[in-house]
Amino acid sequence: MSRFSKVSMYWIIVWECYLGLSQEHRAIIDELSGETASLMRAASFQNERQRGIDFLATNPPEMKNVTRVRISDAVRAEMDAAVASGLREIFADYAERGIENAEEIYNAINK
Repeated sequence: MSRFSKVSMYWIIVWECYLGLSQEHRAIIDELSGETASLMRAASFQNERQRGIDFLATNPPEMKNVTRVRISDAVRAEMDAAVASGLREIFADYAERGIENAEEIYNAINK
């Protein structure tokens, strides 16, 4: 299995996103993970993202059997609804563990 097929849902905080957060949200992330670890992960994710973009730009042989498809608006809406449902469960779980504003943090990261 290639490194590109091992995909799971991750909340990837790239450097720019992390710096774009409010002081309060960065403090929460830093408190939960440690500032140094948080900054190192952000830089690492950004570097890996760029490596992937650079790799795909070379039209590598690993991609020769990949077929890209465009989905309909209706299918996209179904997928978005499924993701939204899953996120509600995740946010509820965080709230039960004392992080009441997980959705606000997620939205700030992904704006």
